[in-house]
Amino acid sequence: MDAVSGANSILNTSINITYSIETNSDDTNISLSGNTIIVTNLDLLGDTGSDITVKATDTYGYSSNKTINVIKDTTRLYVFTSHTFTNGGASGRNGATLAQYQSSYSSASWTQYTNYFNMTTQGVQLWTVPKDGNYTIYCYGARGGDTYPPPNSTTSSYQLGGRGASIEETIYLFKNQVLSIVVGQQGGTSTGTDMYPMRNIAGGGGGGSFVYSGDLLYCVAGGGSGALHLNSTNFDVYYQGRDGSDTAEPNNQSNSPVVFDDINLGHGGKSSHSYGGGNGAGWLSDGLSSTNTNTSYTTGKIEGSSRPSWVGGVDRMYIPTSHPQIGGWGGFGGGGGVFINVDTPVPGAGGGYTGGYSVYSYNYAAGGGGSYFSSNGNYVGVNNNPGGYVVIHFIS
Repeated sequence: MDAVSGANSILNTSINITYSIETNSDDTNISLSGNTIIVTNLDLLGDTGSDITVKATDTYGYSSNKTINVIKDTTRLYVFTSHTFTNGGASGRNGATLAQYQSSYSSASWTQYTNYFNMTTQGVQLWTVPKDGNYTIYCYGARGGDTYPPPNSTTSSYQLGGRGASIEETIYLFKNQVLSIVVGQQGGTSTGTDMYPMRNIAGGGGGGSFVYSGDLLYCVAGGGSGALHLNSTNFDVYYQGRDGSDTAEPNNQSNSPVVFDDINLGHGGKSSHSYGGGNGAGWLSDGLSSTNTNTSYTTGKIEGSSRPSWVGGVDRMYIPTSHPQIGGWGGFGGGGGVFINVDTPVPGAGGGYTGGYSVYSYNYAAGGGGSYFSSNGNYVGVNNNPGGYVVIHFIS
């Protein structure tokens, strides 16, 4: 072999570098993954860090050691820039389980550790703030239940439930502070009974979305109320639900026969009558119960529930035995359920800071839930998605 070909042979040889930990090599809490040092127990590093020696060895057995001082980042619990909190794939009156949320958030590794993301009440997400600083929260309420046109209707248009409100809030949070996050879910759509198939259809109220820490409320985006489509030989009534409110007051229909001059801000809707849909829940209390005590009505809590459960109302009905009409629940987040009197449904109201008020006549829409934000926040419009969600951004 001549000198030139020998040199080319050496230059064309592939050289691989492997790394190994020399210091603490017997400690299973410190390991290498490629070029990354992994420390699974940060307490091993101590307050001033720990010296870890890494050895690099090439293909020919030549090696070199490098000592690195690895320290803890004591300013934060985990890396966080932004996260979108959703309904975790759940629908209906109840929120998702912890396992469902963790599955939905699998790409965010911190959600897999209950020290940082947990749950004690189904559907209420507990998020541990990773670092002191300013955060922006975008809160979106859920839509009320939609309806579809019965076969003999004069319109072919679907009627959408009222849209949830959209709120922006900027706040200062502290490391290790735990926030409760409630993501509103869309109200259900009642089906026709076997006596009146697909003729009279109403939607439950949408759930509000809430962010709070203990009794300290940061923001609420009100849920929309349910839509209605009522068809008979004499009339054809249909309308969309009312949107979540841009203020603390619920978005009630102004010409409704229900009296709204005694609205109690922060509480559940309080319209009281025998044939109305469910009132929406508020921050401080459930929607007011119906005054009807007739045992012929199916049982269940038609009004939306406030803390701690935030469960939506059931669809409640007065119909002959064995003629069920189902599906018009209030969405998780305090939405009110649909009421059906034989063949006439009345929509549910939206949950929110102040719950939407129900009505007792199919000629009027139920109210959308009220919203809440501080002087650092504002109302930014409506949520055009069916379900609610909450987005949190770290600013600085």
